[in-house]
Parts: sequence; C-alpha cells; structure tokens
Amino acid sequence: MHTPFPRLRSAALGLVFGLLAAPADLRAQVDDFNDGNDNGWTRNDPLGGLGAGPIVSFAVTNGQYRITSVVSPNPGLAGPARGASLRQDRVYSRFCVAVDIVAIGDGVEPVVGLLARIQPNPGLQNTNGYALTLQPADNDIQISRVDSEVASGVSSAVDLSTPYDPGRSYRLVFIGNGDYLEGAIFDLADLTTPLARATAFDAAYAEGTAGIVIYDNSSGGASTSGGVFDNYRADDGTPPPLEILLSEDNEVSLRWPEHALCHVLQESDS
Repeated sequence: MHTPFPRLRSAALGLVFGLLAAPADLRAQVDDFNDGNDNGWTRNDPLGGLGAGPIVSFAVTNGQYRITSVVSPNPGLAGPARGASLRQDRVYSRFCVAVDIVAIGDGVEPVVGLLARIQPNPGLQNTNGYALTLQPADNDIQISRVDSEVASGVSSAVDLSTPYDPGRSYRLVFIGNGDYLEGAIFDLADLTTPLARATAFDAAYAEGTAGIVIYDNSSGGASTSGGVFDNYRADDGTPPPLEILLSEDNEVSLRWPEHALCHVLQESDS
C-alpha cells in the first residue's frame, strides 16, 4: 500500500512540546516576490534561441511573478509557446511544492502549473520530469510526466468542483513520495477543502528540481500563454513543528502552520 506522507494520529504532550521546540526547516525554498526580483530562479525560454528573439518574458511587479509568452515562431516545427522558471539550487526526491495562481494569461488556451523532479540542463527538447497543471479552459487539473518536453498524462484529468473563476486566486499543491504523486488545487479563500485532487504512480524520475511552468495548449499552438504567480514554496515534505494555541478558556488546540498543506492533523475525542 502506498502512503503519500505520514499522518499524525495522537501525541502525548511531551512529544508535542518536543515538536514545538524543534528548529524550523531552513531547507525550504520560499519566495513571496516582495523583494521585486526573481533572484535564485533560472529562467527557461526553450524557443528563445531559435532566431526570433525572446519568446517568454519574466517580470516581478507588485510582489508577484509574471511569466508571459508571445506566439511560437513556428508551432508546426518548434511546438507551441512555453516557458518555465526553476529553482535549481536544491534537488528533491520526496517533495512538496506549492504556488498561488493570481491570474492566467489571455491566450486561447493557456496552461499554468508546477514542475517537480526536473532533470539537469532543461531546455529545448530536453526537459524531463513531472508537471501538475491547471487547464482553465477545461476546468481541470492533471499530473503529467514530461519526456524531452513531451507531456503525457499519468493521472486522469480531474474537474474542479466549481468553475474556474478568473477573478479569484488559487493555490496549486504538488507532492511526491517515491512513485506516488498527488496534486491538488484550492480556492485561496479556503485552503482546507481542495476543489480537485489528482493522484498517480510513476517511477520514471526519482529526484530533481522544481519550479513554475506556462504553456500554450491551443489547437495548432499559435497563441500566447502566461500566468501571474505568488507565494512559492518547496520543501522535502518533512512535517514542520506543530503550533499550540491556548484559548481564553485554557483549551489547548494543535495545528500545522498554514504552509503545511502536505500534512493532515487527525483529531480524536480522547
């Protein structure tokens, strides 16, 4: 039986306070883009070197990361417009990656998502790993394996429980543990109940780097794509220290920090 991540069932107070005292995970990669730049990110414009100039642009404005593309110079030969930005300073085997989707471009059928376990030297016909993508035109999410820039679904496409609303912000969460992969999307106003959840098993890529991706999924690949991202976080899925809250009535409650979306704190009456 495959288990994505361990779930805490019960704990004595001594253990709980021990968890609270544990140091924070300093290995996580976190960027809210409030510094106004994308330092630490590796920009990937696979079609930019084909002679037509840059296809993908990258900009941080108002504390958000905007990645946009123009139309592919030759969709029939080079494929549709696409681009990514990767954090290549850490390699993950087990992973939890999350990002907020603030807006999606005005193309015919833009796709945005997360990348994980990306292999070294990604680029034109040489990007390999996994992707969790949101297809707003189809109102669904899907997990895909990417081989030499060709994506093939390893999960079924899962419809969102409510129609995608361009006026709302969403959070994508992508986790992996061994051959188990799981992706979910949340309305940013409710991070407790996913709008859709996809699962898959695939063992082609055991480790790699992570990041953000945009893609033109229109028929013929002759449109633009893009997305606006915020609050990126990647870590190895290790449970963070628990938080203890004490109410005015001296009732004690436990919770994970907000970023611990890969973990579920189960409850008990005793």
